[in-house]
Amino acid sequence: MNFHETVMGKRFFESQLPMLITALQGISEKLSRPVSVMETPKADPDFLRELYRRSDIYEPTEESRTLNHAAIEAQRGFLPLLPEEGRKAFEEYQSIASDRSEEFSLRAFQTGFQTAVQMMVCGITLPTRGERTND
Repeated sequence: MNFHETVMGKRFFESQLPMLITALQGISEKLSRPVSVMETPKADPDFLRELYRRSDIYEPTEESRTLNHAAIEAQRGFLPLLPEEGRKAFEEYQSIASDRSEEFSLRAFQTGFQTAVQMMVCGITLPTRGERTND
């Protein structure tokens, strides 16, 4: 009796051998594809905006406290002099100016972050103490 005529032989040739061939084809296919060393993650378009919002940029400093106090004092001086329509117009202007300032700050943060990353990628570092610069 030959192997292919036995129950074990039939199971091998009808089931196990085709599964083995399929597995080898899968391995061969995967080995023939180029392998990426590193997968590039999908970047969140709002990554830097969220990083900016979570930063300590909004933490008050001594200078910001002094400027805020001076602005409040200046408003106390001229707001009573404005008619109601002037106050509303000033409040609208103040809101728009605040939004503009925040947008500018966000772009400055993004530019600084991108510049820092580019410097790290290129191997450029800030000079250490004692190093000469061409200033």
